[in-house]
Amino acid sequence: MLVLPALPALAQDARVEAAKKEGKVVWYTSLALPTAEKVAKLFEAAYPGIKVEVHRTGSQRILQRVMQELQANLQLVDVIHTSDAGHFVLLKEKKLLMKYTPPGVDAFPAGFKDRDGYYYGCAPP
Repeated sequence: MLVLPALPALAQDARVEAAKKEGKVVWYTSLALPTAEKVAKLFEAAYPGIKVEVHRTGSQRILQRVMQELQANLQLVDVIHTSDAGHFVLLKEKKLLMKYTPPGVDAFPAGFKDRDGYYYGCAPP
């Protein structure tokens, strides 16, 4: 899910400003392309000056691409969405995820959130 962290205001402001300076957020997602594009447009409306570069592919390909980029010492992706929760377990073990707490996380069912705050699943409303 593409959500900026609900961090203390200064930390979030710093991330938003850094993204504005770069001008974009790179998002690897396994969501259907029309859905991903809608989410990207909502993000861009909420954060003017930051474009979302959507890269849509299958979950396994996302993990493969991220691992290849890391081996090549490239940091190209900012946000990852994959339908395979096991990918987040692996990325967490490798210390490749950043902690964050999305707004409304208290309402998430227990099975849709990492107990340590590194990843969250999408649940139907």
